[in-house]
Amino acid sequence: TVVGNRADIVGSELPPTPEGQHYEAWLARNDGAMKPMGGFTVGDDGQAKVGMEFREDLSQWEYVDVSVEPDDSPPQHSGNSVLRAQL
Repeated sequence: TVVGNRADIVGSELPPTPEGQHYEAWLARNDGAMKPMGGFTVGDDGQAKVGMEFREDLSQWEYVDVSVEPDDSPPQHSGNSVLRAQL
């Protein structure tokens, strides 16, 4: 859900976050452009409810993508998407 400059990401039945990794939310376009929104973890219950603030013009983006990323890597999409939603 997006309201103003806040996005609430809600997911269920997600795998718990693996050790040394995190989930990362991205604003994304069909041309492959992506901008990181922020990271979060998921516990054993598989539930995620995360609020993220951003200052982007959402008309420039088509969807939100969630990927699994290593904790110690620079913000670059791993190609391992687990969730995608249209804006």
